[in-house]
Amino acid sequence: MESERSNPCLTCSAQQRCCSQLSGLRLTKDEFEIHFKKHSDGLAIARYEKTFVVSSHNNGPCPHWGKSGCRIYNDRPIDCRLYPYEITRISEKRKAIEITLLNNPGCPEMDSLLMPFEEAKALIEFFCHTVYGQGKPIIIKYIQTRKRSYLFFDRIRARLSKIIEALR
Repeated sequence: MESERSNPCLTCSAQQRCCSQLSGLRLTKDEFEIHFKKHSDGLAIARYEKTFVVSSHNNGPCPHWGKSGCRIYNDRPIDCRLYPYEITRISEKRKAIEITLLNNPGCPEMDSLLMPFEEAKALIEFFCHTVYGQGKPIIIKYIQTRKRSYLFFDRIRARLSKIIEALR
């Protein structure tokens, strides 16, 4: 069981929507195998490039989400560790791996959770080397989002998710 000191998300004023409504979590093959493969029935799983992207059906919670928060907090996937940074695009080019990263200003704990960019960069490089190997340089495009525009697009994305779910 995590303490509030080791899991700052436990004090989240948004009821930890990032975990209680799992959507678009990027995983390495190993992270998928270890943490999510046995939960496949309750997840929408896609392969994008060489990563796994998982979402829960009907905007449900992460399978590791419980009444006391994340049950695997100390061993959570890299994409979870990065939050409130979000990987929005990964593209393998001939000469490099390009990643677009943004910060989620909708996170009410962003000031306390947002790690220094150099730490985030190291996690992203580890993620990329795990997925794509050591051969190509990694180009990170960091976009600092403003709250108003991000929340507008977040609302549109939520509406599109509902429409897509209704069409299934």
